[in-house]
Amino acid sequence: SNNSSAAKCIRRLGYAYINVALMRGTFFDDATINGIWLAGDYAGGARVEIPSLNDGDAAQVVSAKAVARLFSAIRLGSAIDAAASAGMRALLAEAGDWIGSFGERRYRIAGAKVGVANLKPNEPPNKGSDVYSEGLLLRWKGDAAKLARFGLTGDLAACWQNLRRSAFGTGVPAIAGMIEQAFSGFLDQTPV
Repeated sequence: SNNSSAAKCIRRLGYAYINVALMRGTFFDDATINGIWLAGDYAGGARVEIPSLNDGDAAQVVSAKAVARLFSAIRLGSAIDAAASAGMRALLAEAGDWIGSFGERRYRIAGAKVGVANLKPNEPPNKGSDVYSEGLLLRWKGDAAKLARFGLTGDLAACWQNLRRSAFGTGVPAIAGMIEQAFSGFLDQTPV
């Protein structure tokens, strides 16, 4: 997709509809102002900003935990319903396995959503750093016996935020390795 296409979709749905749906799905908590908030159209339209933890007041705000929960719901078929979840998985699968270009991993990318934006300030000449943020659906390769021991399918959801563009070449392989080490470490643990 691109910002123009996203803006058309967002405007047609409307901020109120989007954010009430996120609240009902427990992806945004209005009491703590935490989770996923979308009240900007990525194309310069009207914005409704809320406080964020790392970028001041913002119209597009997410927490890594909320995005990981959303991706888990999409994978499990419980984001709206099974048919809608399948459609979302198909869209996420179109993003491709770009992280795979950073070396062979013990998982494959089943879906991805990459966000690229700058942190504040938004105006030149002091424009904030460009950062990458991503949600992933992963499928673990092998280790069937270990997965079965924990009652797991090997489907994973992961999210990371605010990797500076200047660190992309070293940061993405590090994140890919960290995901791999964390899950393989979990599978290799000795039950207590």
